[in-house]
Amino acid sequence: MLGFSYEMTPKSPLHGRGGDGDFRQGLCGPGQVQLGQQYLEFLLRLGVPRQADGSSVGRWQMHVHHLNRAKLFQPRVRRQSARHQFRSFEAKHGRRLQLEVEPGTYLVANSCTLIATVIDVVDTGRRGYKFLKVDTGMTEMLRPGMYGAQHPIEVVRGATRGRSQAKYVVVGHCCESGDVLTPVPGSPEGLQPRLLPETRIGDLVVFGGAGAYCSSMAAKNYNSFPEAAEVMISGNGSVEFIRKRQTLDQILQNEVMPAFLKGRAK
Repeated sequence: MLGFSYEMTPKSPLHGRGGDGDFRQGLCGPGQVQLGQQYLEFLLRLGVPRQADGSSVGRWQMHVHHLNRAKLFQPRVRRQSARHQFRSFEAKHGRRLQLEVEPGTYLVANSCTLIATVIDVVDTGRRGYKFLKVDTGMTEMLRPGMYGAQHPIEVVRGATRGRSQAKYVVVGHCCESGDVLTPVPGSPEGLQPRLLPETRIGDLVVFGGAGAYCSSMAAKNYNSFPEAAEVMISGNGSVEFIRKRQTLDQILQNEVMPAFLKGRAK
């Protein structure tokens, strides 16, 4: 989560080779632009660390990660200052460094939403919580349970109801203590209720920021839950399936009965 990560060993997974020489990779997320800038200035003041063989690093590659999907990350912040730092380094050391920005999550995180249905509402009393249980969870969105990631949540309810609100802890359908969709930021073990419209069984819940590191890193088929269907809305408003809902046969199709058990199964 630091602005730039650096590994000195050539065999590091952060190390690679490009057409114009060695490069290093780093991470930058919202709220870390200032920290990343300070770390960049620190590295440039050191003259930029060198490889184990003494050769210099020629390229920096920065991946912009959208860690807080409830707020848009502004990648242009301090862009002019970073340019100035690179030019000052070149003038002082005679070496030109190239900074490459890979937007990645920034482009796709907020392009998708996860739509679920409330399947249960539980109130554990004055000293407890109100829980919303939905028919999704770590099987589609693992980020909250892994590192307390925050996703915007909207409730779609009947138009005839009032505007009353309540604080809910939203949980998934897996029988797991970690299947929590509203954890404390950065702390998946903690519960943090969200203020939402008063919700009933059957209401829809929409989770935003589901366009990156959600479907691709979900706990697929946990508890034999099938992969959810995925649809794409085109520029003209048409809706098309890009993945059908998985069937039970598809979940089981690669399972094989061992030969020594076949006789016992008869």
